[in-house]
Amino acid sequence: MRLQGSPAALNSSFDGLVCDDFAIVRLRHGAPVTIEPEVADEYVVHHKLSGSGFLLGGAPRIDMSPGVVTVTSPGQETKVEMASNSVNVVVRLPRKKVETCLQDVLQQTIKRPIVFDMRMEPHGSVTAAWAEAIRYVCGQHDILGRASGVGPGLQARFAEHMIGLLLLLQPHNYSSLMAGRDEVAPHYYVSQAQEYLHDNISEHISMAMLAKATGVSARTLQAGFRRCLGRTPMEYLRQQRLRLVHQELMSAGQDTRVTDVFMKFGIYDFGRYAGFYRERYGILPSERLKGRRRS
Repeated sequence: MRLQGSPAALNSSFDGLVCDDFAIVRLRHGAPVTIEPEVADEYVVHHKLSGSGFLLGGAPRIDMSPGVVTVTSPGQETKVEMASNSVNVVVRLPRKKVETCLQDVLQQTIKRPIVFDMRMEPHGSVTAAWAEAIRYVCGQHDILGRASGVGPGLQARFAEHMIGLLLLLQPHNYSSLMAGRDEVAPHYYVSQAQEYLHDNISEHISMAMLAKATGVSARTLQAGFRRCLGRTPMEYLRQQRLRLVHQELMSAGQDTRVTDVFMKFGIYDFGRYAGFYRERYGILPSERLKGRRRS
């Protein structure tokens, strides 16, 4: 987390419940902050209660006004900007638990990761039902905790309640299958495209090549990526390349050159990507490398 202003003004508070199967926490920040969480193996549902801000991780960015709920899937890099006096409720659900619940519903093994649409419809019945589920679980946990304690079995039931509701309420790449519809969801060819991008990340990749590899038009791919991941295929590719460059620079040796790292991952527009890197990580890649050498 990066503070924007005086540390004395931060005045943060944190409360909630954290279990093996899930976590629900309420966060308050008195000062503006920037949060860049590590990419984790979990689903994160972020409910803005008060204050303003926005989430970067898709295109366009998601403005987070009170009532807005966002869902981040494993592997999605995000950055959250929060204005002062922001209050948020964050729910964290482990990937394996979510996949197990979906497989129980479908009565079959899933072969692709579950990817949720990033933004819930604000101020509607879906958002209201999610908020009510949080109140219910926290209330029951509090009551039962005072009475006799909350063991692992009951914690698992609470987690299944939250996960089941999320799978029903929020669109994802298995929604059609859950509803018994046979049409091919866009997530199918989006997953194909993601595999192609990762397998060929060191090569030059164009939209025409990506469309040919997936068997759908470039326009269809653009629309599918925006719906599933909140960004275009080329923006997704750029994000993945920047992530790999960052990992390489963080473990670089004395003889490493930034240009060599860029070319290793198919980047030849050095100046433009140096700007992208600074925007994402707050420092130029050359400065990152100098810092590693000094250490």
